[in-house]
Amino acid sequence: MKKETDQYFWYKGGATLFVFTGALYRRTDTSSISISLFINDPKANNSHWIGEVFNEFMLTAAVNQNFRQRLIQAFTT
Repeated sequence: MKKETDQYFWYKGGATLFVFTGALYRRTDTSSISISLFINDPKANNSHWIGEVFNEFMLTAAVNQNFRQRLIQAFTT
């Protein structure tokens, strides 16, 4: 995932039966992004499908500017 334009690219994910966690930092010459995401699923009803998409979601948010803009718009409206 790290490209030549990246000065830093760091990702750490983890999970328990009930909580998914992820932290990501990426910096280039022109921009930076940091994301921390924690999903609590106390009854573990959704853990299976969340686990299948969690890392992909985090990495897509880091490298895809259009996806990031859609997230920002969704979270702020």
